[in-house]
Amino acid sequence: MPKEEPITSAEQQQTFDIYRKAMTFNILSRYDPQVHQLLYLSSHCVVYEFIDNDWSKLDYQGTICLYSRKEYEKQSNIQQHSLDTKTIISNNLFQFGIIIFNRNKPENFSIGIIPNKFIANQSDKKLIVEQQNELIIVKDLLGTVYGLWVFDSKDREMIYKMLDYCINQ
Repeated sequence: MPKEEPITSAEQQQTFDIYRKAMTFNILSRYDPQVHQLLYLSSHCVVYEFIDNDWSKLDYQGTICLYSRKEYEKQSNIQQHSLDTKTIISNNLFQFGIIIFNRNKPENFSIGIIPNKFIANQSDKKLIVEQQNELIIVKDLLGTVYGLWVFDSKDREMIYKMLDYCINQ
């Protein structure tokens, strides 16, 4: 009988990563039943809001997840038409989402994302993402500006690039 090889730390880490992503997906599906695929997650994010020309720290911090949504795939007419922001928001027609599982209180933070090419010509109501210093800055469809501070600089860069692609594809 062949002797079994011991499990390496790389294999253990890979197993742990798969388990962590599966658990996160399951938890995420409780908050958004339309979750299709977990695109990226990072263990620590803090949310700020830009109010009166200053950043104000909100009471949201925890794991950040970027994910795609199923509902968007069902709405094939979205790809053929530009929609106004009211229709997008009221019908929850977002293709992607960000959620921060809040460690401070039971309420989580989320932003719905749809590529700007599907938003009717309302230049002030388009989604915007940029990176300034250690913040990922996101302007949502309502015009609210948020700053997402992600602890790990590699994760911050990856989340920014993925958001930029999701919004400007």
